[in-house]
Amino acid sequence: MGTSLDAPDLQSKTASLVAMILALPGIRSDAGATLEQMLREYKYRAELLKELIFESVRMKNYISKPSRQRCMFLFHESLDYCEYATALGFSPSRYTLLRVESCGDDDRVLVAKLPLLNCNTQPYAEIEARAVEYWSGAAGEAPSVEHEILFEGSLRIVEIIQRSVPNQ
Repeated sequence: MGTSLDAPDLQSKTASLVAMILALPGIRSDAGATLEQMLREYKYRAELLKELIFESVRMKNYISKPSRQRCMFLFHESLDYCEYATALGFSPSRYTLLRVESCGDDDRVLVAKLPLLNCNTQPYAEIEARAVEYWSGAAGEAPSVEHEILFEGSLRIVEIIQRSVPNQ
């Protein structure tokens, strides 16, 4: 059975937590900083740290795979692009959609599982384990909105499927 906190006790614990967060380096602690601004900053930092861990795992164990820092992100043409863009939080009309094909001999391609990237709040060891699974790829699986294709190499534009619509 859990214990409940009375209002003054809860307020005191919340104030202590906010003070600890404000004391961390790089976060605005002036009266103008909102909780939303602080959370946005920490989300950005966690995302950056995760990407650095993923790249470190790639460089140590999967050097032949395309780098997330330099690649082009693609999706399989059998997928509905509106559904795919929406699943990633993009407005499909804001982007030009191209059909491309590889034209290089040394192209690097990886089909990876997107949900493995959702680990920003996990401990380092868990992020590293997810990175290993991510770089192992999703080869042989049916195309899905839960996959992304990383590509490094030479591409040729075959068709412009949709042009972006400004200010959408």
